[in-house]
Amino acid sequence: MITDAELLAHRGSGEGEAFGALADRHGAIMLRHAFAAVRDADDAQDLVQEALLTAWRKRRQVRIVDDSALPWLLVTCKNHASNLLRKRSPKATVPLGESDFVESAPTPLEQVLNQEMVDWISAGIAQLSPDMRTVVEACLLDDRTYQEVATDLGLQVTTVSQRVSRARRSMRARRDLDDEGVQA
Repeated sequence: MITDAELLAHRGSGEGEAFGALADRHGAIMLRHAFAAVRDADDAQDLVQEALLTAWRKRRQVRIVDDSALPWLLVTCKNHASNLLRKRSPKATVPLGESDFVESAPTPLEQVLNQEMVDWISAGIAQLSPDMRTVVEACLLDDRTYQEVATDLGLQVTTVSQRVSRARRSMRARRDLDDEGVQA
């Protein structure tokens, strides 16, 4: 079976067939996704076509995940749906005063609370096991994808996902214990 990456890279006389194969492969899922966003069958079909055309125009930039372009196609479809809904929503205008353009600096109390939160999170991350800490720092602090971290560390993507998930549960449990201690 030809992969999505191969279909997107296809050039020459078979371009239409490659594009059709991509649409046949993912069109039904995209249609359900689009319909869930806009609740109109005609609009949903238009969104699928727009997303597929965008993929074809940007085929060198489409991100393939686990040999599939579907995640990229669904995000593109959702973006087109958001644009459509935004165009259709009534635009309310609110007169702005001069003070609306001045961004206020955080108060001293807000600065202290923000720093306490950063310190609390840093302490929580420091308490994680070295394996979990490495993954959390790479994914959450360095803003890298699970796939990038998995590749760099020689892990499976599911392992990275599970470690981040466990770290989040651990941090939530710590927060809940801290909250109980404050209330007692």
